[in-house]
Amino acid sequence: MRDRNSLARLAAVACLVLPIAACQTFGTEGLIASSAPAELPSTTADTIARDLASKLVEHIGPGTGTILLASTEAPFASALESALQAKGYAVTRGGSAGEGASIPLAYVVDRGDGEVLVRLSTKTLDLTRTYRETPAGAVPSSPVSLQRRG
Repeated sequence: MRDRNSLARLAAVACLVLPIAACQTFGTEGLIASSAPAELPSTTADTIARDLASKLVEHIGPGTGTILLASTEAPFASALESALQAKGYAVTRGGSAGEGASIPLAYVVDRGDGEVLVRLSTKTLDLTRTYRETPAGAVPSSPVSLQRRG
């Protein structure tokens, strides 16, 4: 009897916690809202954007559609746009892709204690990695974390 009560409590907690965790991750469009600190040095933004763009291409394939980025003035948005274009993608900011396939892409950049945490999100996957800031830009300080969604 005691095991059934414990199992029932565990199921109840999971039912309450999982929707809250989903709210933390996804916005109304199914993606996180893009954000990056304006004070991120351009060399750091460029280094990180090139690294993550190459990792993104490994998972979504080269030139499979137009990338839709949020329209922001953050240095990381410009660096990411350039890195994706260098990989052969058409990139549109804040609008629609027009004809053909489109891939909405959101990002979050967070800095603290010399580390930069970056997450790129599409509707089907999240790529997350941390970097250590250096005078020449940034170097990865963790492996890439990949989360796929159905």
